[in-house]
Amino acid sequence: MAKLVVPIRRFLSRSNCPHRLWFVYPPKGNEKQTMTKEFVSTSFIRAGRFTAAMSLVCIGGLLLWDALSTGYSHIKLLKVWWPLIAISWAFEVLVTGLLKRRQKKKWKVDFVGISAALIVAVSVFLIAQPNLFHNWVRSIQFDFSMMKQMVLEGGVPITKPTIEQQLSEDIDQLTIVHETGDIYIETAETETIEVESIVTIYEATQQEAEVAAAAVDLKLEQAAPNKLVLDGKSYTGSNKPRQPFQFDIKITIPEEKFIELDIQVNKGNVYAQRPVAPIYVHANEGDIRIVDALDRVEARTSKGDIECNDIKGMAVLHTMKGNVYGQRLESGVELQVQQGNIELDEINSTLHAVAHNGNVNISSSKLSGYWSVENLKGDVNLVLPQDVNMAVDLHSLKGSIMTNYSSLGSDESAVIDSVGEGGVGLRVRASGSISLQHKG
Repeated sequence: MAKLVVPIRRFLSRSNCPHRLWFVYPPKGNEKQTMTKEFVSTSFIRAGRFTAAMSLVCIGGLLLWDALSTGYSHIKLLKVWWPLIAISWAFEVLVTGLLKRRQKKKWKVDFVGISAALIVAVSVFLIAQPNLFHNWVRSIQFDFSMMKQMVLEGGVPITKPTIEQQLSEDIDQLTIVHETGDIYIETAETETIEVESIVTIYEATQQEAEVAAAAVDLKLEQAAPNKLVLDGKSYTGSNKPRQPFQFDIKITIPEEKFIELDIQVNKGNVYAQRPVAPIYVHANEGDIRIVDALDRVEARTSKGDIECNDIKGMAVLHTMKGNVYGQRLESGVELQVQQGNIELDEINSTLHAVAHNGNVNISSSKLSGYWSVENLKGDVNLVLPQDVNMAVDLHSLKGSIMTNYSSLGSDESAVIDSVGEGGVGLRVRASGSISLQHKG
């Protein structure tokens, strides 16, 4: 019998069995042998498994909710409530550590389980909400501190001297005229206007780049008692640099100063953060992005995308070739897109949108004003609250009309009716299909 003890112990120690079985025999004599079994637990309590399991259950529940409902993606709630995963995990680890320390039991943090839950959550979110991820990436790119690192590869960057100027009480307008390069505008706690610039020269050595950059000039002059003009199209001497170049400008304006901005750029992008006064942007070729504007916004580009988020004033957005993105527009919206899509979220005001060749997707938690949406070649998808009061006038030229509002009838080409008590008007004209869905 004694010979069996070692093999059994070796077998159990190498197995994945959570308990180890010990056989104890009296070593000798004719005494009656007894066998005692002692179970010693060697399993670990893994802190974090409950959080990981509940995270997967919640994700599955949101996906099931989306499958059973129409017109609203509940999986986007992950964007708001994801910190609860970290909070729950930390709380579970803390409680487990305190309890098991008193009980003198072994435990460890379940990094594998929580990592798997996070990977599943991120994967599901990226698949179900690609647009939100795209917007998040764009917001990261919109960082003024990264301007010096955004220079295209292959060029030689030359930093120009910084321009600083005190602003008199009469100054309330700033006009920016630029030829080639990006324009960055931000407000800060400062008493002066500050202009930083970088010239990037391509197809040149360091010495050639320094000579070429010296010819590129930037002037800030007072054109009228209340107006400053920043000219980025001037050159020292009569010769323009022969090498290709890009002239990026960053402008910092006092946040307490009410200065109307008029920006004109031929080839380049315009980024503006928290302008407190009206801003007017016209780009011949380039993207326009404006966030946290406290007043009127007008953005026009012949070739490029327009994105406006958190706009308190009226928003007028026109592009000939490009897409228009907007979130939380609060005081009236006028859009016109010749070739491209319109993507809007949370429009808390009146809306007039015209698309000539592309799709229109609009989602909002309320209908606060009259909406008029026209699409000459493409589909229109609208998502509104279930309990909204509105008068509906939908006409489709070649497509179908789909809605999950029970009070609306379906017709192949037109739906004219009301939801709730009626009231606010919703007018849609489209050559393609029209989808009007409610959330929930």
